[in-house]
Amino acid sequence: FAPNNFYNPDAVPRKKRELRLSDPEYYPITTDDGVQLLLTRYKGGSKGPLLMVHGFTGNRLTFAIDTIDTNMAEFFFAHGYDIWLFDYRLSNLMESSKNQHTVDQIAKYDYPAAIGKIKAVTGVTQIDIMAHCVGSISLFMAMMTGLQGVRSIVSAQIASDFYPATQGKWKSGLHVPQLL
Repeated sequence: FAPNNFYNPDAVPRKKRELRLSDPEYYPITTDDGVQLLLTRYKGGSKGPLLMVHGFTGNRLTFAIDTIDTNMAEFFFAHGYDIWLFDYRLSNLMESSKNQHTVDQIAKYDYPAAIGKIKAVTGVTQIDIMAHCVGSISLFMAMMTGLQGVRSIVSAQIASDFYPATQGKWKSGLHVPQLL
């Protein structure tokens, strides 16, 4: 029953809230298969690097959006973490998102490149990771194939084994994409 809100190109832009983070540092990285990715760092406290990984077709704003009072990046930054936001190959802010990719490629190429860069910049041997959705699935895939340098993982929504709900199985059984 919510009213429709249509895009109004003549509307006055909203005033953005200033984030309670340090100035961002940007670290472009290139994977072994030649894909350009981006790490955004908010240099924080001494608890070590925390890599935050978005879900399918998301981006770093998943964790650093200014439309809520305190986002996840601000929360962990305030609690002493060195925040690293990861725009992997499916990030809708990256040119690479316009091409076809597999979750296997994220696991095989994106995580090693990101973790390697963070370790090189910070001098640590292990990092913590908070991953969501496809970011989480691909992280577990990478871990199961021998990814090194991870101290701890917080997985939001999906981990290595997932079971679709019954209605999801029904929907996929209809084969609508093939029919269309």
